[in-house]
Amino acid sequence: TIGSDGVQVWRTNGEEPQINEWTLVVDRGFGNPANQFTLGIGVFKDHLYVSATKPLPLAWFIPMGCDIIRIDKYDNWQLLVGGIPSMPLFSSDERRSLSGLGAGFNNPFNVYGWQIQEFQGKLLISTFDDSSNMEVILTTLLANREALEQAFDPAIINIIIQVYRCVVEILRAIRYPLGFDLYVSEDGIHFRPVFLNGLGNPNNYGGRILYVDSNNQLYIGTANPFQGCEVWQTSSIPCNRRVSSCPNHYYSLWQVEQVLSDKQDILNEYMPGIIQFIQKKVSNETPV
Repeated sequence: TIGSDGVQVWRTNGEEPQINEWTLVVDRGFGNPANQFTLGIGVFKDHLYVSATKPLPLAWFIPMGCDIIRIDKYDNWQLLVGGIPSMPLFSSDERRSLSGLGAGFNNPFNVYGWQIQEFQGKLLISTFDDSSNMEVILTTLLANREALEQAFDPAIINIIIQVYRCVVEILRAIRYPLGFDLYVSEDGIHFRPVFLNGLGNPNNYGGRILYVDSNNQLYIGTANPFQGCEVWQTSSIPCNRRVSSCPNHYYSLWQVEQVLSDKQDILNEYMPGIIQFIQKKVSNETPV
């Protein structure tokens, strides 16, 4: 379930669900109430894996990485990906993940753990990588700057524009691989990336579907609002494949988080109103 106090996980008391026959297994967003949505769930080696996403739509505009837990048959749960929130909204969480990976697999742009699937004895987790939206947000702010400065404090609008301009410049400088990520684990604890670039298409920002058919073929369906979805098929996951990225890739991502966290109060206060303002403006300008 979802809620302002954090996502919850419940189980039935019997094999079939019945009214008032449920047991609460996990609450308060896996120990971080900022985890308010769950968008991925799957089974691997007798554990249930569940992902959690920060408040939406705010997490699209202020990227905050997903957390992932696993639950055993005795209702014990462990944090796999996540831990100390880099930009805590509601609480301070001092846990360390079992994998050693921070939120979003050490990447704030991995806002969702979108699909969780077992394939050929391995655990696969695909993400929604929000990085491609940073330039969209910047372009939208610049296109509506005059109207925004009439509705809000011009100094605030300038600060927000500079934040997104800085983020976009960092992503370009490090040649950040736009597009969703796919991670694999042999033991359900330690992960490595299969790819970080949306299957070679930067507009594939989400791994929306991971489906295994009766012939043990894996199908990957992408979320791509710019060109439309793609469907890929494979019979295997490469072993120990090296995924190239800029040497300063993860260090630079922490720079991005610092830029966002420095102006977190302003972004938290004004972005919801700015989003509503632009949505209303676009709606009024759209012919019926």
